[in-house]
Amino acid sequence: MTVSNHKLSKPLLGVLVSVIALTAFVLGFVTQYFVSPFFQTTPSVSNEDQEISIGQIRDVEELSTQRVIPSLLDLEDPVQFRDHFDRTGTLLDLLVLADRDSLQEYFAESKNITAHHFRKEVQTSIIQRLSVIDPRTALSVVQEQFSGIEQQSFLTTIFAEWSVVNLQEAIAEATGLESEQKEIVIASMIRSRDDLTVEERRDIARQCNSDWVAINLLSDGSEESIFADPEQEWLTFIEDNRDHFSNLSGTQTQALGHILLAWIERDGLKMLDPALAILPPKVSLLETITFVTDQLMDSTPSLALHLSLEMVAKDDQNHGFRYLARSIAGRWAEFEPRRALEATVNVPGRALRGMLQRSVSHQWARLDPDALLGIVDSLPDEIQVLVRQYALIAIAASQPESVVSMLSDFSIRKDRDVVARAIAVNWAKTDVAKLFEWIDTDSNVSHIQDELYRTVFNQLARSNPVLGVQEALARPEANDGEGWESTVIIRLVILGEVDTAVKLLPQVRSGITRVMAYRKVIEHLIDEQYDTKLAVDLFLQLGQNEVTKVRYLASKLTKVAPQHLYEELDNIEPKRIRDFVAGALYSHNRHKGTFTAQELQVLEAIIQNEN
Repeated sequence: MTVSNHKLSKPLLGVLVSVIALTAFVLGFVTQYFVSPFFQTTPSVSNEDQEISIGQIRDVEELSTQRVIPSLLDLEDPVQFRDHFDRTGTLLDLLVLADRDSLQEYFAESKNITAHHFRKEVQTSIIQRLSVIDPRTALSVVQEQFSGIEQQSFLTTIFAEWSVVNLQEAIAEATGLESEQKEIVIASMIRSRDDLTVEERRDIARQCNSDWVAINLLSDGSEESIFADPEQEWLTFIEDNRDHFSNLSGTQTQALGHILLAWIERDGLKMLDPALAILPPKVSLLETITFVTDQLMDSTPSLALHLSLEMVAKDDQNHGFRYLARSIAGRWAEFEPRRALEATVNVPGRALRGMLQRSVSHQWARLDPDALLGIVDSLPDEIQVLVRQYALIAIAASQPESVVSMLSDFSIRKDRDVVARAIAVNWAKTDVAKLFEWIDTDSNVSHIQDELYRTVFNQLARSNPVLGVQEALARPEANDGEGWESTVIIRLVILGEVDTAVKLLPQVRSGITRVMAYRKVIEHLIDEQYDTKLAVDLFLQLGQNEVTKVRYLASKLTKVAPQHLYEELDNIEPKRIRDFVAGALYSHNRHKGTFTAQELQVLEAIIQNEN
């Protein structure tokens, strides 16, 4: 029942838009020629409409005598015309007096036009004119000569004209089209016959067993409900589609949403129980409700939120309604944040209420954090801490230093820590010296000092890794004995900045810090097969005491870079690691053809010597 199931892909949609845009331009220009009272007389046009003044006749006669009408191919050379409109006018002069047979001949001739855009313009004009004279012939030409998106763009024109000439004949022809084309031409006929009543236009779609097309089109174009009795419409729609209700198309789901919206607007949310009662079992209305709430957002966002919350209560197994409620609350906060926040206060369920309040607070803080901070004390006690956090975090994004003095407003440490982390992240972008001074001296954050350091160095890895390593080297190790420069290196690897990490590795202090930094880079080079030769070279840079702590890396390297590791065997220290590497190279590669017989003998000798 998803809307997305019935949508065209983005590339296909782009092509369709381009084709329709070009077709629309040409059709707009030619409509005055081909559907004017002088050139189109149909059974649906009154005698009064068919009257032609002497002035109109004279104008057309003068137009026809002002130009010498060339053959179709003569029009291809644009040099002989003043501009594009002059050439288009000449084309229409050529087509306007043509009969059906001549138009078909012109279409055959148009295939020889080499310029794509002009060929498209000519063929569009021919089909437009043929649709007025003989829509069935126009349809045959289009079905024989075009396919896909091009065919659909022409069908719109043909059936719009056909529905004026002979509506019942057009409907009968439309019923035989495949579903997507049928929906397109039904919509075209409904738009074209705006002289009919709503019910008469809906009947066009009903006769094609596609009432939903009319429902969507007419509802979208009307300020008032098109349904005399939405409850009965709901019942009828459910019964007509019961057997395949879980597989409704996107347009069918939208039509169901229009019906539900009309019922809600008439009776309020009390209608939900009877509406849900007749649904087939195990059917979700999530996408229908989403459509309805989208329609309500501009005029009555409170009703949209209440509807989503009612559905949460009635279908608590479907978490989609919870996320819908969160989305609605956040969107409401974009233009009425205070009302949106107040609407969340009495929402049942602590988890759901908190989710909505976080959504609203985040949105309000993004738009105007100072205003949000200013109303904190007037809010219910239970949400003051949350709202204050969001406001201060947003302010810290641009003025981190100004928020430091407000940390004491939080009586609970964990609430204060959330804001402190935001201060650290953002202050690291502007003034690292003052930031470290604050972390080192403020008693409000002394208990999370190492955590804030890590936050700062992770941020510096993003914004200025060279400065990050310099600052790390200037500070003592963390409580675990590891220097902060390894934090910068590890974060660079996570961010995919491996080359930068490799350049900074030589600056890392020795010991556990060096081991951790090198290990992370080497592991990444191995696991991603980024540069296994470089991985071996970095492994060899580790000292004897350091390499013993990452012995497992040697085993990995024997699998991914055996030849290069073999070539560097003499450089591996201490001896026990060299012996281990030789044994691993031999066991992992002796049957793979990696080494020559002589190289295998060298490895065997090392192993025997070890034993």
